[in-house]
Amino acid sequence: MGKLAKGILTGVFLVVSVVFIIVGISLIGREKKFEEKGIKTEAVIVDIQKNRVKKRKANGYRYKYEHEVYVEYSVNGIEYTEELGSYNSNMKVGDEIDIYYLEDDPTDIQSKGSAKFLSILFIGLGSVFGIVAILILILGRNKV
Repeated sequence: MGKLAKGILTGVFLVVSVVFIIVGISLIGREKKFEEKGIKTEAVIVDIQKNRVKKRKANGYRYKYEHEVYVEYSVNGIEYTEELGSYNSNMKVGDEIDIYYLEDDPTDIQSKGSAKFLSILFIGLGSVFGIVAILILILGRNKV
């Protein structure tokens, strides 16, 4: 592999690394915002929609399922029904769960820990891309 190709590859890996890490950190920031400023309330899962999504692959199509969870809750006597934004296989219609909402926008909700897995995933993948970029740089210099 030529120097130019290694430079481009290293640059791509570094950019992806930085973007993934920034996304992971922003998810942690959003979760902390809800933990610090969010108001805890109880919600009831009123609907779980399972959507079949068609994904194009090299050898045809693959189908995967995405879930939309809707919860109902009350703030100051006003009933809200909003999409939760997270799903796990233990959720069932009728389940009561704790959610957090922001006082200035009761429609902005999140369940505790919902962003934790994604933030760890993004930061982890970003770190892997960063390590690969560093390895390409180090190994590229040793082969003169």
